Amino acid sequence: MRGGGIVRRLAARAVADVDVLVLAHGDTGAGEVVLPGAQQCSGLQIGPPGLLAQLAPGPLARGLPARQPSAGHGPVDSDLLVVVPEEEDRAVGVEDGNTRRATGFSHPGTLARDGPVTASQGGEPTLCRMTTDPVDWPSTAAGGFPFPDGVSPALIADGLSDLLVDADPEVRDARAYTALARWAREGHLDGVLERLGDTAAERFTHPEVQARTFAPLVLRCVLDRAGAVPGLVPEAAVRRWYAGFASWYPSERETRGWDDSLGWLHAVAHGADAAAAFARRLPEERTGLLDLCARRFTAPHTDYRYEQLEDARLARAITGILLAPGLTAEQAAGWLSVVTDALAGGGPGPVPPWAFNTFATLQALHLHLTRGLAEGGVPPHAVHVADRVAAVLRLPCGWLA
Repeated sequence: MRGGGIVRRLAARAVADVDVLVLAHGDTGAGEVVLPGAQQCSGLQIGPPGLLAQLAPGPLARGLPARQPSAGHGPVDSDLLVVVPEEEDRAVGVEDGNTRRATGFSHPGTLARDGPVTASQGGEPTLCRMTTDPVDWPSTAAGGFPFPDGVSPALIADGLSDLLVDADPEVRDARAYTALARWAREGHLDGVLERLGDTAAERFTHPEVQARTFAPLVLRCVLDRAGAVPGLVPEAAVRRWYAGFASWYPSERETRGWDDSLGWLHAVAHGADAAAAFARRLPEERTGLLDLCARRFTAPHTDYRYEQLEDARLARAITGILLAPGLTAEQAAGWLSVVTDALAGGGPGPVPPWAFNTFATLQALHLHLTRGLAEGGVPPHAVHVADRVAAVLRLPCGWLA
């Protein structure tokens, strides 16, 4: 915002509600201001020099003390109004984690994480707003995730979507995902489910792995809520999301369950959960979803062996898909052709990771088909599918009866 625009914006705000901090040739962060020069002054300040003279007569202009720009080091309060100089074709950048994005004036109450703001030097002043979350996440988590009062669901949805790509597992998983799952189930986000789903589906092509692997979890929450209250999400939206999911799931190359820095990634397990949810919303896609699961665990482009119960999550998803009525016996078992085709070229030698994953998943599936699920029981064609699975397992385990 330039020239008179900043004057109008400043003049529109009451003195009691605004803090103005001068940025003098340096960077400022939402948690700490570190600027060269004199100590940061408390109270209201305005800069760069000469800006005060631009203010139209009014309560704010009269209330602002005539001070020279200062700089220093100290905390920045939430909802802080900052006047910074801007060069031509330059913008204030907000760094969030390892990413940096350009920003203009962001409205107060945004759910963005705190992060350093870098100001350009010289030129005309730009007004930007640095805010902290309207949600106190540690307190919200400690209190069992009550839905925040006085914050619009749309703002909550956008904020959660931002936090769900964070590289910090405490932010992404323990807080944002836990909150999303609870609030979606309780109906607090009914009006923004499609918004959440669209954002999640876009993440399947995101450059950061944690963003891609948490997208199916978001879709599962959205789809489960949409199933509980028909009409909340149009079928066209579900089909959009399914197209993105079907393209991503078998082709994702980062399949580790856990990373010491990023926490849970679990692309295989999270995708399996989403596959089962899609089957409940799009029953006509069940055979396609069974094929997707088979293509996932037979995908050769991996050096990761399932070690975080990915095989069990796939088995649960496949069993859940088979539970729905209407499939013939051949449809229920037809996806196993994907498996036999993948194994057809095998020979002596060490078992590659993808083959290990395949056999582990089929063993888990046989158990699930035999015992059934606690919710749903045994699928209609469980015996037929289990016999076909056992026939494949005799390839590595020839001693089976």
